[in-house]
Amino acid sequence: MKKRFFAFILLLALLVLPSLAALASGGADAYIIDERGKLSSSEIEQLAEKARLIEAEQGFTPMFAIVEDAGGDVTAYLERLYAENHGGENGLIIGYSNVENKWSAAAFGLAKDSFTENDLDRLWEAYQNTDTYIAGVNAYLDNASRLYAQRAGGTIPADIANATEVPTAVPATAAPIVTAEPAGEPGAHVVDLADLLSDGEERSLREKLETISAKHNCDVVVVTVNSTGNKTPMEFADDYQDYNGYKPDGILLLISMADRDWWVTTKGSGIDAVNKDALKKIEDDIVNDLSGGRYANAFNTFGNLCDDFLTLEENGEPYKKPKEPLISTTFAAIGSAVVGLISGGSAAGGMASKLKSVRHKTNASDYVEKGSLHMVDQREMFLYTNVVKTEIPRDNDRSSGGGGVHISSSGSSHGGGGGKF
Repeated sequence: MKKRFFAFILLLALLVLPSLAALASGGADAYIIDERGKLSSSEIEQLAEKARLIEAEQGFTPMFAIVEDAGGDVTAYLERLYAENHGGENGLIIGYSNVENKWSAAAFGLAKDSFTENDLDRLWEAYQNTDTYIAGVNAYLDNASRLYAQRAGGTIPADIANATEVPTAVPATAAPIVTAEPAGEPGAHVVDLADLLSDGEERSLREKLETISAKHNCDVVVVTVNSTGNKTPMEFADDYQDYNGYKPDGILLLISMADRDWWVTTKGSGIDAVNKDALKKIEDDIVNDLSGGRYANAFNTFGNLCDDFLTLEENGEPYKKPKEPLISTTFAAIGSAVVGLISGGSAAGGMASKLKSVRHKTNASDYVEKGSLHMVDQREMFLYTNVVKTEIPRDNDRSSGGGGVHISSSGSSHGGGGGKF
């Protein structure tokens, strides 16, 4: 009897466990894949119901995946998930892999031609700019439905039509939602997503940067992130400044902890204020503090430097690297010359003392054998003049870091530069 009972329990487990696993990951014909257990089964079903509604009314299938390990290629992994559940039909899947620390997307059918890269960024941001996983996936589904209707035509389902609008683009990062903190308010002068500052430090820095920004009508901003995702630090910083509600004039310092990158992007009057010399000054004054983890010191120094640079620019005298004092350089030159003369004279004197048979000659005739040369005529003749002209090089590069002024994804002009810390 006991054997039959245990056999029944084992059989039941074999039947139920796969079903529970399928439910946790989305199951066959899934819309929501959650390999990390961030969503409850009821939340997965609620989200899947919305995805099915979009599919039924728009002919477009949205999927979302929270992945543990994509095996090194997030895009290929997402493509396989979509193919296994929905074949190659019209649709889109977006997901994040925990091991790869990266998000990606794959589109199929009409959706492949409908969604631009910028659209995909905006959909990822819609997910990320919320405070819970379920809210993030809900935002993704709502915005995917609306964007698809805009791009491919069709009617938005009634219960989505009044949902949150597609947000103004805020550059996406590779980090999933891990806290209840929003990604940063538009126009904020301190956006500490990497949590490098204490509450008091952040408040004090914000007040300083707001005062400096108002004084010069130029936004001075500090942004910290865990990663810039699939963008370079320059691209991320440019886009953040362009799309996050800042003024046309600005100086933004980006800190990315994943690869320990720092980047300063400039725009408008900020380009002229932070020239090559100014950028080198920023690097010299903040990198040691960044490397030592003294982030508040580095950011406050950055703010003070920007205040100085903007003031100089407004007075028509952009920052220039200070020259060494003339007296010190003169004494150094004289000292070098004296040392050279002494050492050179000693060496020459030593060699001359060895030439016992050589005597000083004062006339050219001493070198001519008597009676061997007869001068018929003597005169001086001007032959020619050779003049060499070299153009003085001009410094037309207003930007730092060797990149010059460049164009961002929004079509705006930016300067700046950066490095590692």
